[in-house]
Amino acid sequence: MVGHTSASASAMPNPGTYYIVNRVLSPAGQKLALTFNGERNTVTVTPLVKVTNQAWCIRNYYDGATQSVSPAPKSRLEIGMGPGTIRVLPPGAYVWTLRNTPTGATIQDGAVTVFWGLSDANVDQEVGFGDEDERGNQRWILIPV
Repeated sequence: MVGHTSASASAMPNPGTYYIVNRVLSPAGQKLALTFNGERNTVTVTPLVKVTNQAWCIRNYYDGATQSVSPAPKSRLEIGMGPGTIRVLPPGAYVWTLRNTPTGATIQDGAVTVFWGLSDANVDQEVGFGDEDERGNQRWILIPV
């Protein structure tokens, strides 16, 4: 189930706090959630256990088309881009294009050129970004906290 949406299937998710879970299960059948590992560190995926460092605040940006994503325990920080991965950084107007689709939410950079995703759905894997992939590793489920 994708988190709360507006009227259309490709709408932005409503602002709020969510667990962001990859659509693809780990080889052991685990749901893998984005996990906050500290400021300036890479975001990884770990088995969903609904703890604070797996909760993320989604806020609308003033342009009405993009949103920011921040770790709930340190909501002044934001997810930004690092070398090949997403990481949690000090505030810098890092914005993302989040859209609900029939196959799960997509999260892309503000210019809509790359997708957040996993090369494989493994525990402790760093979340990267890149071109669209047909395997589903770039689709996310937003679960309200």
